[in-house]
Amino acid sequence: MNKYLQLIRFRYLILIAATLYAIKFCLFDFLKNNQNFNIDITLNTFGYSILVFSMVCLAASGSVIDFINQKKAIKVNNPEKATLYNTFTEQKAVNLFIGLSILGFLGGFYLSNLIQRPIFSSIFLLISIILYTRGNLLKSYVEVGNILLAVLTSLVFILPGIYDLLPAVNNTNQSWQRELFFILVNYAVFTFFIVWSLLLVHQQKNKNGDYQQENKTLPIILGEKRTNFVIVAILAVVVFATIFYLFTFLYNNSIALFYVLFLVIAPLLFCIFKLLSDKNAYAPVKVLLNLVLVALAGFIALYPVLWK
Repeated sequence: MNKYLQLIRFRYLILIAATLYAIKFCLFDFLKNNQNFNIDITLNTFGYSILVFSMVCLAASGSVIDFINQKKAIKVNNPEKATLYNTFTEQKAVNLFIGLSILGFLGGFYLSNLIQRPIFSSIFLLISIILYTRGNLLKSYVEVGNILLAVLTSLVFILPGIYDLLPAVNNTNQSWQRELFFILVNYAVFTFFIVWSLLLVHQQKNKNGDYQQENKTLPIILGEKRTNFVIVAILAVVVFATIFYLFTFLYNNSIALFYVLFLVIAPLLFCIFKLLSDKNAYAPVKVLLNLVLVALAGFIALYPVLWK
């Protein structure tokens, strides 16, 4: 069982599920039950759990196909994980990828028909196709694979809005639904840039394996120093945008203010400092960026406390 959990990167799946349920119970349900907001939702707990299940299955399938496509890189960069190749043959891993992809698509298909939007099921099919082709994209096009994966990760915030908010829009709640969806889009954009930075840091750390795999990554094309400047630029944009958002929308909420300052902005500033002062500080930067993603999910879970 541990081998399977390691293969599908179980900790990331837990974070995805926790974030999705935080959106459901601490944001959607909380605002719906608050008389100050005119919010309507479509899915009950069971229906929403189908959405969580589908997204977790597709995320797990992405880890499996990455394991298949990046064999040379994994053997160089992560010898401990490379031992999984003794357990999972390529055919076994392919079967697991297909099984997880089918489960994810079927869940999305059922859910799309449940809300009477069958065309939405194509989203899950498109996700599977992108995950399957990402390995070739890494070899052929610089950064396309990373950007697509960052976009897919940001769907953790977009899909709940599409499936739970959009079908419930009517003439009386349209402005409220739009405003709530805008909040989700903000979270998605933030997640996109953090995940993109995280992927670049990961490639910096594992450039030797990517070279063996013949992946066209920024560290190989531009070199470590220039790639660090790219990461710093991305994180700087995130910091300035977060500060602007913080003092525009949350300036009168001291709990939110201190939470974002200490658990989001401070770690990002430290990452920028480490990347500028030590070009090999990839391990602590990677840990901090992961913690920022956890803090983001935690901030959503705090909504009932922040706006009670």
